[in-house]
Parts: sequence; C-alpha cells; structure tokens
Amino acid sequence: MDIEFTVENGELYFLQARAARLGAFAQLVADTDLLSQSIIDLEEYRARIDRLEAAYSSAALPRADFLLRRWTPPISVGVPINGGVVSGTLVISMERLKEAEARRESVVYFANNTKPTDFDVMNLSH
Repeated sequence: MDIEFTVENGELYFLQARAARLGAFAQLVADTDLLSQSIIDLEEYRARIDRLEAAYSSAALPRADFLLRRWTPPISVGVPINGGVVSGTLVISMERLKEAEARRESVVYFANNTKPTDFDVMNLSH
C-alpha cells in the first residue's frame, strides 16, 4: 500500500492511498519473501514469476529451481551491478580467477566488500 499523508498543526491527514506498484526486481523479491514465509505456495509463486516474465520479457529474471519441493534460501546475497543473471565458477581472488580462466570457465567474482584493488578481478570477471 502506498499512502500519502501530511501533518498540519499536530494532526495527521491522509491524502490518498493506492496499491503499491513495484518494479520487476522488487516484485520478485516480494514474491520470494511471500514464498519463504509460506504465505503463498509454490504454484502461486510460479504463476507470479510467469506473469513477471510476460510483463518484462526483455529483462532477465532469475528463475527458482522448481524441481525443489521446499524453500532453499540463497547461500549469499550481493549488491547487484546490473539487471542480468550470471552463472559461472565463483572466485574470490585474482589467483582463482586466473586458474578458472586457464580452464576456460566463466567466472563470478565474490567479495564481502569491494575495494579499489579489486577492480582488475571485477573487470576480468564475465
């Protein structure tokens, strides 16, 4: 719910209320939270994902593994730098990146916090 209000002379006035409109990623997060809290079931979650994909067909949305019959939380959550979905070997250092590239693997760089010295490994991740 999106509520617009004001306070004048110590009194609260509601100006208007409307259904909240979420972007694709925010809706995906909200739906995933509803599933993890058993507020919606897996079938409803699938239907919501399908509606999101239809509405945002040009955006890349991550898909859950629907072969799983129970909720499995992610092993970690990161700060997104783009709207895409990635996959590859997880690397945490330049040394591991070079090893993975020698095996011709796609890599995803992971760090708790990034710093300027991480720029080279981030730039080489793909």
